[in-house]
Amino acid sequence: MPAFYKRVASLSISGQGSGQSTTQLRTSFSIDKDRHGEPNSAEIKVYNLNPGSRAALKEEYKQIQLIAGYVGNARLIFDGQIHEVKHRYESPDWISTISAKDGREGYRKAFVSETVDNKIATTQELVKRAVKPMQSFNIKMGDISLLSKDKDRLKPVSFFASAPQVLNELAARDGFHWSIQDGEFEAAPYDKPLPGQLFVISEQTGMIGSPEVEEEGKITVRSLLNPAIKVNRAVQVISRQPEASGHYKITKITHKGDTHSNEWETVIMGEPF
Repeated sequence: MPAFYKRVASLSISGQGSGQSTTQLRTSFSIDKDRHGEPNSAEIKVYNLNPGSRAALKEEYKQIQLIAGYVGNARLIFDGQIHEVKHRYESPDWISTISAKDGREGYRKAFVSETVDNKIATTQELVKRAVKPMQSFNIKMGDISLLSKDKDRLKPVSFFASAPQVLNELAARDGFHWSIQDGEFEAAPYDKPLPGQLFVISEQTGMIGSPEVEEEGKITVRSLLNPAIKVNRAVQVISRQPEASGHYKITKITHKGDTHSNEWETVIMGEPF
């Protein structure tokens, strides 16, 4: 059971061989992560950076990482590239709003030009070939263990397109979702969660309020901020509502928090499997 005692957050920004971290300045954030290929996004506000740091955010710093949670249960919840920075003064504070996307450079720039012999052209192998150009942009290969290893292509497979386009075509043909999560590529079949920890959301593990259940069985549940929860993994919801209790595959999460206010939560969306 996670411990929900004493919130902590650490923000790091870097670029061109320099950088800085803060655990003291007020920081608020809204981070959206889902299982679709487009980069996950973050809006992070940091208060009262000094003038030199504000200038570096505009001109030098390109990478941003945020660790958040509680003492003993704080983890990375976002790692991405900065694409927009805005500074404004609201007396008595300077507020720097940072917009960032996870895997943005690899998503925009990676290109695949290759022909793969059908004798080795499994779904796993083709995905590896499509992701390889992304690795030049610091995107690591993560879990693709559930993708097919069957050699069912009748002829060689040729690629000449952007990496996202190739991956989208493979996903549509072979039935999987792909995404980049904190700089790591992963993919899972439509109907199965990736292996790993089963997350349990209940009143005893931080559930806030009651889950919302849609007609098709999809669920939305709020919890105290839990940085361990990941997209494409399994979650068990234990609720006083019988129709909400069950096992779900996590399709989207949103982390929201403010080190100087009450907001500190994770919103989880899932579908039964």
